[in-house]
Amino acid sequence: MIKKAVVVVLLVLGGWGTASAQSAYEQEQIRLMLIQLQNMETIAAQMERNSKVLDTDRYRFDYDRLNKDLATVRAGLEHYLSPARAQPREVADAVVTGSYQKEKVKGTNRGND
Repeated sequence: MIKKAVVVVLLVLGGWGTASAQSAYEQEQIRLMLIQLQNMETIAAQMERNSKVLDTDRYRFDYDRLNKDLATVRAGLEHYLSPARAQPREVADAVVTGSYQKEKVKGTNRGND
């Protein structure tokens, strides 16, 4: 469900580029998306705190990767609402992975990044 929400936000952002917000309605909708992102971050933090990784688990949810993707989407939305006029936006590192399955490394409780 979280992955679908990230994908929806990315699809919405994909057509906007670095243009400034066109209308008060659009600005309000983007602010609502930022609130939704905050809710996703809160839910993900609760899930991570309450998750139990068992020695028998081969895969687990990659909360670090999800948090990085949500931060990337948040930065894009915030930049859209208040773009820097004098400097171009750096997007080279702004890649959303969309994959949140982490495989356990043999003999440890920690997965691969």
